[in-house]
Amino acid sequence: MFPTKLRYFLFVSLFISSAFGQDPAQPEQTASNDDRSKLNLPRLLQSITVTATREPAEIRQVPAAVTILTREAIEQRQAQTPNQMLMEEPGIWSPRTAAQGSPTIRGQMGNRVLYLWDGIRINNGTTPSGPNGFFNQIPMNAVDRMDVVRGPAAVQYGSDAIGGVINILTNGMTPDRKLNKAVFGGDLTSRYGTVDREKSSQGNFWMTSRRFSADGGATGQFVDDYKTPAGVMKNSGFKNAGGSLAAAFSPTDHQTVRFSWLQERRFDVGTYSQSKLNASGIPRIFGPYEQRGVAKLTYDLSDLGKLSTNLSAYFYHQYYDARRDQTVESNTQFNVTRTDTRQRINGAGAQSTKLVGRHRIVYGADYRFEHLNSDRTLRTTTKTGVAFAVTVPNGNVPAGDYKVADAFVLTQLHPSSKLTVSLGSRFESTRLDSFPRTQDPVAPFTLKDLQLNKRWNSVTWNAGATYNLTHTLGFAANAASGYRAPTFNDTLSTGVP
Repeated sequence: MFPTKLRYFLFVSLFISSAFGQDPAQPEQTASNDDRSKLNLPRLLQSITVTATREPAEIRQVPAAVTILTREAIEQRQAQTPNQMLMEEPGIWSPRTAAQGSPTIRGQMGNRVLYLWDGIRINNGTTPSGPNGFFNQIPMNAVDRMDVVRGPAAVQYGSDAIGGVINILTNGMTPDRKLNKAVFGGDLTSRYGTVDREKSSQGNFWMTSRRFSADGGATGQFVDDYKTPAGVMKNSGFKNAGGSLAAAFSPTDHQTVRFSWLQERRFDVGTYSQSKLNASGIPRIFGPYEQRGVAKLTYDLSDLGKLSTNLSAYFYHQYYDARRDQTVESNTQFNVTRTDTRQRINGAGAQSTKLVGRHRIVYGADYRFEHLNSDRTLRTTTKTGVAFAVTVPNGNVPAGDYKVADAFVLTQLHPSSKLTVSLGSRFESTRLDSFPRTQDPVAPFTLKDLQLNKRWNSVTWNAGATYNLTHTLGFAANAASGYRAPTFNDTLSTGVP
């Protein structure tokens, strides 16, 4: 069968980095102050990472290999999908495959690269090991910047973060206590492409005041089949509509409540894990629709004295629904296997940051509960349309629950003004419970074979350091362990991938 654990151990890097950012002596700027266009945002954001340490930190003090994709770079590339935004970044391979998109980092892809949206996991207990469309199920207007960590980041985010982590970040406007009136703005963008008859539009708005802020937008895309000198690439287009919204309220100077939401719905999604077309030109694998939504509620509290400098508690709900048709054509008939997928995920956690002099400690715990379900039907019809039958085929991945609990601690120590030492550890416990039905097993497997109730535990760690000779020249070294708990796809999938 499958190993109970998949562990990639000891990643080490040593490099010289050149970082051009805001001078530490200058006052820090935030995107909530006045009009965003008046701020030097690209220069500031290129020197700050959130993902590598779970708290804002200068890249030159982080031993991991980090790439930051700013809003300025995103606008310049005019990408159709989040995956295409990364195509020009070193160390990331992001091939274009219509609506799909599975970036490869350090030779790893699928469920060995972790996708996040504002720190919320998009990966779940069904994420396959091969190419998948999880990363592209985010509306374009909801992408303000990206943080990419190349290499293991299991201490920060747990299972799947072996090759790396890609965190899609929204603008996240924060109430500005210096303002006496509301400040607002927005933009509207439309685009047309001749090579694939693309018609894309997105609109965004934002506003902030002393106690309240909000930002959001909507995206609509229609992309037809791609044209090449050799002809048209059939079934390479897609359609989608989605949007995002975030609102924050600060009842006092030390409290902020934030609600964030996004939804993306895609239509006519092509898949390329098998031969694209049947003999008559009908796609072998085709998705009539899929939709993903995430809602997150966060409560932030600051200046708690000796207990904590900053405390953040959060709850999120994620849903995913999809339909996929797999068509097999013979001389006389069509056999269409339809898979309906339904996933519901709830998670909660808390994170505390404590500053002790120049040193920082980040610690917290998370828990998430996933209920995963899929149903299959086989529709058989003759090419003349005379005969028609609907049956329930064997070979479905059984429904089940996937539960994950973890606790972590990260430290950033500054023995001197030039030296930063980073240490961390995480304990994670994963439980998988399956509920197979009589139609799920396919020979030679039995119902008992698909009844799995198992737990996997893991302890991961990292240790690294940076030494900055000057503000733009430094050395970094890092050692980290990675971990991936088995998923439903690993343990219970008995059909062709």
